[in-house]
Amino acid sequence: MGFNREGGINLNLGYYQTKNHDSEPQKAYIAWYFIIAHELAHNNTLFHDENHALLCAGLSEKFLPQLMRLPEVRIED
Repeated sequence: MGFNREGGINLNLGYYQTKNHDSEPQKAYIAWYFIIAHELAHNNTLFHDENHALLCAGLSEKFLPQLMRLPEVRIED
């Protein structure tokens, strides 16, 4: 759904829509957030190794609380 090449992150909306056609907008924001965090981690490591996993988790943990405070993203029970 995304790739990181030559300093730019590219996202494939068509692929995402094919795989998640019934996704609610809030869930789409969260999914894209994790895809972008995953691709950003590749700025420091090319491989899907332990270092990549730690970077991806660190990015996710750092900014996810701010994302979840946005009214457009909050999922109400």
